[in-house]
Amino acid sequence: MEERLSKELDLIDCVGLGVGTMIGGTIYAALGLAMRITNGAADIAFLVASAVALLVAYIYSKISSEYPDSGGSYSIVSLGLGRRMGVAVGFIQLFAYTVASAFYAWVFVDYLYILLPIPKILSCLALLLFLTVIVASGAKEAGRFEVIITAGKVIILLFIASTAITVVGIKLPSLKINIDILKASGLIFLGFEGFEVISSASAETRNPDRDIKVSMAISIILVALIYMALAIAARGIGKVSEDTAVADIARSILGEKGLILVLTGSLLSTVSASNASLYVASRLLYTMARDGYLPKPLTKTWRRNSPWVSAIISGIAAVFLALSGTTITLMGLSSIAFIALFTMVSLSGLRLIRRKYIPILALIGLLTLAFSALLIPPNLR
Repeated sequence: MEERLSKELDLIDCVGLGVGTMIGGTIYAALGLAMRITNGAADIAFLVASAVALLVAYIYSKISSEYPDSGGSYSIVSLGLGRRMGVAVGFIQLFAYTVASAFYAWVFVDYLYILLPIPKILSCLALLLFLTVIVASGAKEAGRFEVIITAGKVIILLFIASTAITVVGIKLPSLKINIDILKASGLIFLGFEGFEVISSASAETRNPDRDIKVSMAISIILVALIYMALAIAARGIGKVSEDTAVADIARSILGEKGLILVLTGSLLSTVSASNASLYVASRLLYTMARDGYLPKPLTKTWRRNSPWVSAIISGIAAVFLALSGTTITLMGLSSIAFIALFTMVSLSGLRLIRRKYIPILALIGLLTLAFSALLIPPNLR
């Protein structure tokens, strides 16, 4: 159990970290694709994906609330399957979150360039430097920053979805669960992976026994409702572009002001996702160094026991990845890495949780969605 990190996060902070990571870019990039694959029933695909996410999140919440630690998947797998397997998972996890932080920072720069033609490299460096300072300052600063940014983008998306549904009404889809629904669910499932961030925050949560479980459930349900509402709005409007579905919804009901709202939401979404990913990477570096698998200087802390060295190293790694031009390719590998993490945690749950049927259902759900996603030809993804 972690002793050195200060317990500064509350329920709101945990929800902010979870939702902030989940609504990173999936809804903007995947809604149109899911609408096409499912022939307009993307809301059902989001519902299926969120159900599997809740099963996996239950395992995380159960173990993280009983054994709060800042290692997330690394700590859980170490408990359930042994240190060797845990260390392997830890490095996979570190890769996935560092790449995610760099990827979202660069996507933010692409959106920002539409408004302000500032050199992209300078914008990316400035953003990652700013986020590194936030994360190094302490868990409370990272958590509250995440809450503020997340609140803004949630309000924007809920406003767009509710306004569109009010205008066009609700058109019910076919409730038949077919292979197309599963294909889309497999592709969009990682839009719910933010619950893993909450697990990594458990060591710095004041009341992990309550707040970890509740915040994971709230985060997944809230995000699922937002995603489903936007899918319902898209179906009501009719024809939306695969690449700009959310923008098409906003523009159809709000005109050019809607596009500004979507762009603002996109900027907020990428900032929050990059910040949360950087937070997890820094805490994982700290935890693995504490356990003797990385250099000890990474365990150094300062005001309120914030692991500032790990935060700086995480920020530097994200900068190098962002400037390497490989983040899009690496993000694909990162998605596979998250599926591997969830699978290993589910296997750990078989040994650590008394109710064995939950991890079994989680494994079945994960494997089904992963297999279904693989059925989609690469040129159609």
